[in-house]
Amino acid sequence: MRKFLLYGITALLSFAVFLALYAPAGIAYRFVERDVARLLDTSIFRVGGTIWRGSADIQYRDFPGSGLNWSLAPLPLLSRTADLTLDVVGLGHRLSGNLVTDGKDGEITEVNGSIGSDYINHVSSRYGLRFSGSLELNDLTVTVDHNWFSYVHGKIYWTGGNVLYQAENGSQSVNLPPLDGELSMNDSKLTLFVNNVRLPVLSIYLQQDGWVELRFNARLLTLADLPVPEGTNPDDVVITIEEKVL
Repeated sequence: MRKFLLYGITALLSFAVFLALYAPAGIAYRFVERDVARLLDTSIFRVGGTIWRGSADIQYRDFPGSGLNWSLAPLPLLSRTADLTLDVVGLGHRLSGNLVTDGKDGEITEVNGSIGSDYINHVSSRYGLRFSGSLELNDLTVTVDHNWFSYVHGKIYWTGGNVLYQAENGSQSVNLPPLDGELSMNDSKLTLFVNNVRLPVLSIYLQQDGWVELRFNARLLTLADLPVPEGTNPDDVVITIEEKVL
């Protein structure tokens, strides 16, 4: 009887270890599906693999879909923290990074990759803008606390090229040189300072309520061969645009 009990316990433990190591991600996803549903305008489907190493497809609004691959480190789970290595690939974009979260707040680090104009234009075309080239992200870190960014730091590089925009007299285009940007937080606003050869050309501020403000320096108009009032300082902000985007 004792041997039978011992064998039974051993079998149950072995089965539990098997489930822990090879539990299908699709089954595990059902336990968090209700929480994931809170992500606005986001769909997750075709979840596969295991909870430790799996994949899924992600769709946000009408953007091109993304394939997500992850690997989950087991030890942080003992402290109720998930530590995931992520790779996101899709039409016009390829990104990788590391996510640490307790289910409420989180931090994404070592984000690197590129976002091509095919993907960017799904956003910008709604505002009369179409870009060429691509964005390169280098060592981006983002910390989220209480549903908003608390810390952001990283570099963004745009390869330059043609920009098509809508003007009062129809579509116009300009050709811009490569630009580099630095992401940060300023007065609780997600901020992107854009420079050309370390000189400011544009700054973008995103607020928690979804409003974005763009401030164009005179230097950017000069780079685009657009007219600038005589005597204007290149650092002066000559155009300001505010728009609700979220």
